[in-house]
Amino acid sequence: MRKPFATVLAMLLAAVLFSACGSSDDDGGASTAAAAGATSASSDAPAADSDKSIYINQFAKGLRAFTRRSEGIIDYARSRNWKVIEDAYGDNTPETQIQQIENALTKRPSAIFLIPINPDALTPIIAQAKQQGVAVVTMGSNVADPSQVVSFVSYTPDSIGRQKADYIARALRGRGRVGVVDGPRGANFAEGQKRGLEEEFANYPDIELVDAGYNDWSGDAGLKATENLLQRAGGRLDAIYFSNDDQAVGGIQAIRDRGLDPATIVTVSSDGSPAAVDLIRRGELTYTTSSCSFAAGRLAAEQADKQFQGQTPPAEVPVKQLPITRDTVERVLGLPKEECGS
Repeated sequence: MRKPFATVLAMLLAAVLFSACGSSDDDGGASTAAAAGATSASSDAPAADSDKSIYINQFAKGLRAFTRRSEGIIDYARSRNWKVIEDAYGDNTPETQIQQIENALTKRPSAIFLIPINPDALTPIIAQAKQQGVAVVTMGSNVADPSQVVSFVSYTPDSIGRQKADYIARALRGRGRVGVVDGPRGANFAEGQKRGLEEEFANYPDIELVDAGYNDWSGDAGLKATENLLQRAGGRLDAIYFSNDDQAVGGIQAIRDRGLDPATIVTVSSDGSPAAVDLIRRGELTYTTSSCSFAAGRLAAEQADKQFQGQTPPAEVPVKQLPITRDTVERVLGLPKEECGS
């Protein structure tokens, strides 16, 4: 009987040991369950979409409004665990932009975020993207056939032109000589502003426009165009309209070089760049705008996200334009970047 008893005893000891191990696994299981409960409790957080990839293509690198918009898109993409294929720029050339998008489509992105350089030229390649099931979100300007895109997230350049012209007209009380420094020919952001400012100034017959013609977006171009304007006007300009901040920075330098006080000329521009904001604070630039570009980038990404989730995003989503003057600069720049900021 001793041998069976020993066998039974061994079996009992093994059962105890197995139970102890099982208890340890149960503790781990309880911890896993607790972790699952914690995940469930935070179910309001966005779910990760690691299978999604995005591609970004804008006008030209170096302009703050574009780089900040990309930062907003990428910030949202990271929160959703999307892969960013590339943050590309078309160098102001429609042919370059089309080729870049063609190359991107071979990588099968889930979404494309795009500022078309030439809305007509981009329509065929965007139609191809739609056929591939790519969600295309346009920003800044739309393609010629809006039905090809999921959503258009932007202010309109025409409205910026009218807004800036209205500011000048009010500051001059409807009378004076205004120099105009346009952006590049054919660029929607430049052409739209030109349409808007001309429509607005048409309401003021006592305002004379002196146009410096089309120029690129650089400070050097703004400096040369302003020198030309001042020479043609004999130094007698009441205001100067710049298409963007870089042009305005160069233009302010041209005003100084001529021995004039920039504070005596009403000057307006767009983008809210650090250099322009510094001039605003010094009283040398009168007015610029914040396009709330970081917030606009996140807003564009939200529309693609809606599409991914089976929702129908709005065809058009407006973007804020906040005026920046010496009176408003600190308030606007003090806003969180998710709301506007710079």
